[in-house]
Amino acid sequence: MKTLNELLKELKRIGRDIRNVQRACGYDDCDDLSQLDIPMSDPNALFLWDELRGVMEKLADAQAGIEYLNSPVKEEGVLRKGGNGRYRLNGRELPCGSVIEILADDDRHAQDIDGDYRNVLYWLSGRLEHDEDYYFTGAKTMPLNGAKARIR
Repeated sequence: MKTLNELLKELKRIGRDIRNVQRACGYDDCDDLSQLDIPMSDPNALFLWDELRGVMEKLADAQAGIEYLNSPVKEEGVLRKGGNGRYRLNGRELPCGSVIEILADDDRHAQDIDGDYRNVLYWLSGRLEHDEDYYFTGAKTMPLNGAKARIR
């Protein structure tokens, strides 16, 4: 494996395996392992049950992340704040909780170019949330109006 795309392809395969395990043990239906036959009087079985629930939760998070990364970008544009205070992407209003990616240009991925550091653009994932005003959970102080954004 030498490229990010090769890694993503392999993770996609692993994601399918995770999904198969989730279905086989009933995790898909209940988000827990309650459909398994567990001898409730066996301390070792209860230990395994408890530990495996934690593993399954982490696998579910990993599988969701893999699925997200393999989803195509559906829309890309510039965020604009509407008259009602809500943000829009290409005219479509984004409700609170919308998962978006914003093109960031801080020094998180700065490159040394001939001894001079330059900011490199990169996509940052997060949600659009509201407190006193709207903010991006990926970088709460990032200005949103006019930011390049995309949705998968």
